[in-house]
Amino acid sequence: MFYINMQITYPIHQKHNIYPSFCSTTRVGLLSNSVDYIYSTQSSVFRTDLDWLKFVKYLGIHFKDAEKVNVVCQACSDGSEPYTLALALIHSLGLEASKKFFPIKARDIDITNISSFAKRGLINLTKEDIEKLKINGINFDKYFSNSTEQIRLVNDTINNEVQTYKVNQNLRQFVDFQNQDLEDDASRLVDNSNTVFLCRNVLPYLGSYDARKVIYNLGKNMKKGSILSLGTYSNSKFLTYREDYKFIKDCGFEPLADFKQTYIKTDNLSNRNELDWGANILSYRMPF
Repeated sequence: MFYINMQITYPIHQKHNIYPSFCSTTRVGLLSNSVDYIYSTQSSVFRTDLDWLKFVKYLGIHFKDAEKVNVVCQACSDGSEPYTLALALIHSLGLEASKKFFPIKARDIDITNISSFAKRGLINLTKEDIEKLKINGINFDKYFSNSTEQIRLVNDTINNEVQTYKVNQNLRQFVDFQNQDLEDDASRLVDNSNTVFLCRNVLPYLGSYDARKVIYNLGKNMKKGSILSLGTYSNSKFLTYREDYKFIKDCGFEPLADFKQTYIKTDNLSNRNELDWGANILSYRMPF
């Protein structure tokens, strides 16, 4: 089973409630009628913290004997990441070899995003996004076309270089968008050693307690040979303490050297009682 996780769109509980949104948009937190804090998340295609073409080649080899690799993109935001994966699979492995990875089940907690935009095949792209597609050998016009509609969320400030496009059916058919919570997915995951769970750049938004809960449940439910990718986020806020890496390792994950913050599941598990996220004092450490 193959899970991807992307930046989600709900309040971050820091100094104030800041609402991130997707793809070159900014939501502004206001305090006393003045701008108090601005937080912008970028959901972009072929995000550079992962070598996508190299990664899917690895997946093709790693899962060569699997009949089915179920792909779920958790916190998929606007769809940039699951569409990136689909394009990378098709153009690196070929359509026939990629079929066992489809459809990618793209999930996000933001109902408005999923229902109003993603399910309808709308996506915001920048000139830089389009250039990255071309650099990776993707024919932009084959998979995307101009849209008469424009994606806007309440109170968003839009970069003038952003344009809304329609995702053509020859790409849309490989991604299925649904509203779903990350923590529920992690706790209910059923794995037959055919899972790749890309939980990328989202755990810092959950806070230390809930982030460790997710990792604990993934460690409990994923089986040997499955893959977990967390994304690089910001080193100043995420995975800065040795205890963070130890907790991930104790949950049965070993780093994959060729891919940043990406792990393979092993059979090396510590005592499950000691790993309980609710009882372990490390669960309350920050960050993660």
